[in-house]
Amino acid sequence: MLNGDIGFQANGSTVLFDNVKVSSFEQGLTPVENAGAFLPQEPETKIINAPTLIGQSLAAAESSNTASVLLKVERNGAGELVTDGVPLHEALANVQNMRIPILHIETKGIERAIIESLDAAQTTDVHIVSPHPEIVKAITNLMPTARGGIIYTKNSFNKHDINELIRTVHASNAKVALIPEKLLDAENVHYLHTRMVAVWGIGAEDEDRAHTLIHTGADGIITDNPAASIEALGKYPENTIVKRPIVAAHRGVPSLAPENTMAGYRLAYELGADQIETDLQLTKDGHLIIMHDLTVNRTTNGTGAVSDLTFDEIRQLDAGIKYSEEFAGEQVPTFREFLQEFKGKDVILLIELKGVGIEEQVIREIEEEGMVDQVVLQSFDLGSMIDSYRLKPEIPVGYLYSAAVPATTEAKIKNAQKMMDYGTSNKVTLNASYGSTYEEFITYMRQRGMLTMHWTFRGEEPFRDKLAEGLIGPITDYMQWLTDSPIRLETPIKKINLKPGKTSTVQAKAFVNYRTAKKENIASELFVADDNGIVRLNGNTIEAVSPGTAQVFVKHTFTMLGTEWNIVGEPIEVIVK
Repeated sequence: MLNGDIGFQANGSTVLFDNVKVSSFEQGLTPVENAGAFLPQEPETKIINAPTLIGQSLAAAESSNTASVLLKVERNGAGELVTDGVPLHEALANVQNMRIPILHIETKGIERAIIESLDAAQTTDVHIVSPHPEIVKAITNLMPTARGGIIYTKNSFNKHDINELIRTVHASNAKVALIPEKLLDAENVHYLHTRMVAVWGIGAEDEDRAHTLIHTGADGIITDNPAASIEALGKYPENTIVKRPIVAAHRGVPSLAPENTMAGYRLAYELGADQIETDLQLTKDGHLIIMHDLTVNRTTNGTGAVSDLTFDEIRQLDAGIKYSEEFAGEQVPTFREFLQEFKGKDVILLIELKGVGIEEQVIREIEEEGMVDQVVLQSFDLGSMIDSYRLKPEIPVGYLYSAAVPATTEAKIKNAQKMMDYGTSNKVTLNASYGSTYEEFITYMRQRGMLTMHWTFRGEEPFRDKLAEGLIGPITDYMQWLTDSPIRLETPIKKINLKPGKTSTVQAKAFVNYRTAKKENIASELFVADDNGIVRLNGNTIEAVSPGTAQVFVKHTFTMLGTEWNIVGEPIEVIVK
């Protein structure tokens, strides 16, 4: 420090720095020449938030120009690390800044050698995946910006298996589960999504199976035949939603009921929320209660800071009367009441810690109520989330923040890289305000397997625009805006054989609520991407024209947030002969 000084810069905030520690490093730093931020090329598709494509080998990736490549790393007879017979450092150099390398490692004891190869190739944008959680954890501890994934190898995939996998993923410094296609469906993928685990499906060996995997809502497709997935992805109509968003009801449904009350939470559940967001604070006498503001003034008929009031004093307050007479008598809930109300129900509780130093008590009450598998924690205080992860790494944690959007495309991608590294190294998801997000950020996260939640949507226009950009985790005051939207279309038949001149009529049903598995008939029409003269469509009727095979989709168009969207069923194979 004899030849210079240190400067700090903050944009849009006032910051107090105290107890700054400076460590000196005498040696010169190796330049990282090839560590540029980039967005790999993706196949053309009209699906919103489509799965990223991952080649299952170097050859597969190069044949179809996938966004990522899976490199299985082994030690050869000479003790070198190789993938598909190619030295690992050469393979990494060949894909640098074109495809994201995903290192598949099953051999234990080579963790430091992996880091050396990554350093030699100056590769920092990398995923480490393995069926052995200890390998993933060891390498990501050595290289904190490396992202982790767990390869699932069991044949069964029941609720117990899924919850065990979720806990393993999070406890291993990972965010992604790699799962065989045969085990996946739309329900279990969404179950994993609500618990902040991204899903990469392994399979899609032909076009039909690629469509099946796309319709699970998987975030990535790992395949030896990328051409089949590229063909499939190109056949969907405009504005098609396949992946169901993870919708979090912000403090319940404050547009319809008083915020942070049991009445509001129950309404959010009835409206189909995937997550219910809430805020925790500590009373003067050490009770965890639900309250957003530091004081009770705005939402109750009382006054004073939460930290200056006892639990009994807060319990006497009316948390509903200021909203309307209809909700008079609503009490300020305790954290335990909130947990107990939704235990065993199909909903996740998104819990924001408003105070620092309450992490241990929060996790203790979660464990005592048996709710480890039903909660996600978040905070504007990064240290709080680091402490929470250290105390209970099986529980996913998120960092809340807001930031300006960079002006240029290059700066946007670089910023996304910086935030991804920041989140990964601190084991948190990046739960930014929606105004801090942009299309390149959303794409960057999707291609690299990080699910994120974004706050707080109170207007239809930005909500619509961000969903169209591929945002998956909206937090909103208006849960009712999405409640009546269909979430999946069920095609009643997979294959139709017709002779030229003959017809077949198809009637689809739509799931309108996963929680109740409710189905109802819905207005639909048929859609075909390639007008190849094999079939002619008229509403819900298929007419065979000439010999050949065509893929026909059942499509439903609906209005949500003031714009039209499509859902489609898996394609029907129509064989004309």
